[in-house]
Amino acid sequence: MDVKELVAGIKEEFEKIGSVTEKRLGEIEKALKGFVSAETVEAQIAALKASPATNRDMKFTAPDGKQVDKSWEANAKRFVTAVVDKNQSELKALNTQVGSEGGFLVPDEMAQDIIYKIEAPNHLLGKVTTVPIGSISGEMPREGAAVSVFWKGQNTTGTESDPATEQIKWKVNALFGMTRTSRELLADSRFNVVQYFDTLFAKAFRKEIQNKIINGTGSGEPLGLHNQIGIGATGQLGANLAASDLIKVRRTLTEEYRQNAAWAIHGTVISLIEQLIDLQGRFLYLDGLAPQAPGTLLGHPVLEIPQIPTTLGAGTESEIFLGDWSQYFWFDRGEFGLETSTEAENAFVKHQLLMKMWGRWDGQVALTDAFKKLTGVK
Repeated sequence: MDVKELVAGIKEEFEKIGSVTEKRLGEIEKALKGFVSAETVEAQIAALKASPATNRDMKFTAPDGKQVDKSWEANAKRFVTAVVDKNQSELKALNTQVGSEGGFLVPDEMAQDIIYKIEAPNHLLGKVTTVPIGSISGEMPREGAAVSVFWKGQNTTGTESDPATEQIKWKVNALFGMTRTSRELLADSRFNVVQYFDTLFAKAFRKEIQNKIINGTGSGEPLGLHNQIGIGATGQLGANLAASDLIKVRRTLTEEYRQNAAWAIHGTVISLIEQLIDLQGRFLYLDGLAPQAPGTLLGHPVLEIPQIPTTLGAGTESEIFLGDWSQYFWFDRGEFGLETSTEAENAFVKHQLLMKMWGRWDGQVALTDAFKKLTGVK
């Protein structure tokens, strides 16, 4: 029995459980030739007929004599066994299930795609100010202490006031990701593996960027708000978070920065806030009515940021930030790239594809007056 005869038998069985196109039969035939030799198929069928209980664990071999991958081997045995035994329910399962169940019988429209996990929104990157830069480090002047003005009388000497300036110092560092995959996987997969890795890395980069805007130490990475010196802090007064704590910290942020301010709060703390009411019994937190619209708290949008720590203090405390996020500067070197190679390191001898993605950035608070935080939140 050769592969064509086996495929003809498969078609006969399929006619009993549902139609199969000639194109699909051709793909089945090609798949069988790719990982199971005709001689092995014939021997397996003969052995199964002679003693099914004893021989169902026979090892399949590829046409080049090498043992096939275990998952493919298991699927091949299931499929051939179902054909020999005329097990229509098993054949139907192998014809309709995806991925590890039936492999080469997966419909085209499923095999050529992959299910991605939904990415958590990156709220902060779209709100901070991106500053394109052309070198690896530099300084940006910012306003310091304000000048003073005075009323003076006629023919009297005016009082001098000297303005002060400060500087933001930035230095970009590289965010880097790398992986490798076999060239066989690239050739055999029906979806674009490189594009898949590209998507995964891009999602990881966005998540890490938001993390550093909050938690960056400033040493070899951006400086985040959690570690920024000079941001005014208000401590929670009672054992439990109260509406008065939020009202108080909001009033510590001056009016000019409240106009464009947004809260950054961890989801577990938002759940506490959702239960808070004012003296008139009204809930402080209002969910947005439109899809993707943020809720509001005391008139300001609420950004749910999972990277905000919840293990501070005694291990159960968090922080709440309120500020004008345009006053956090994200310095972008403009060097965000993706490279692949089949020759770097030992990728050539292992017949692999090496892939890396990188970008160079820094992040700094431009004006500490633009942010306030509530600490000891629980």
